[in-house]
Amino acid sequence: MTGNRSDRPTAGSHANDAAEAIRRLNHDTLPHEGWPGVESAGDVSSMVAGVALAVSRLPQTCEQLAAWVDGHATRLIHDEGLDQAVEETHAALLLSADAARFLTEHLESAQTLTSHLVGPREGLGAH
Repeated sequence: MTGNRSDRPTAGSHANDAAEAIRRLNHDTLPHEGWPGVESAGDVSSMVAGVALAVSRLPQTCEQLAAWVDGHATRLIHDEGLDQAVEETHAALLLSADAARFLTEHLESAQTLTSHLVGPREGLGAH
């Protein structure tokens, strides 16, 4: 790498990489395929912790994108002429940041609980 901006991954490529990682996680946790990536409660706890960490970082991204939209608002137009598109985009990004905080809170609660689960143990009822 020479350090040129064109040689570095873009923010968009990082977002696509995150989406692909979640797609793979979804595949690894498919119940109809026997939960291929989940063998124990410890695996669940680890995955919940990782997802909680990833989601906890989304508010910053959403707020920074909202700030970019706000900072460029006078130079942005909607290609279909929607007058409120810039303001609505800004508001939607801020609401997304709040939603990510809410999701993080619940994922962290789930992780706290799953960190104390053990098993599965043979002979116990299956679900």
